[in-house]
Amino acid sequence: MTFRERQVTLVGPDGGAPGRLAWIRRGDRDWVVSLTGPPGHTEVTGTDLFAALTALRDRLEPHGWTVAVHGFRPGARPSGDYPTRVEVGEQIREMLADAQA
Repeated sequence: MTFRERQVTLVGPDGGAPGRLAWIRRGDRDWVVSLTGPPGHTEVTGTDLFAALTALRDRLEPHGWTVAVHGFRPGARPSGDYPTRVEVGEQIREMLADAQA
């Protein structure tokens, strides 16, 4: 697959700033996503592009940064019928509670 990149707006503690988001598929499965901007350079890998964006969001949020693209919205989910991270967490909590009962 071809290396792709685009300029994005990063939102951090001091407001908005420009950044560059890049992604490429490595091999048959893994996606590599990198972000360069005020919080520095960050690179993550995921089994699909959505998983990689989620991993990037998880790395940035503790430092007060987010990327102003739809995949970074709190309720974002991939197209199709996939559960959100909150729904998966609730399912796991229910299974653990049932196992302990």
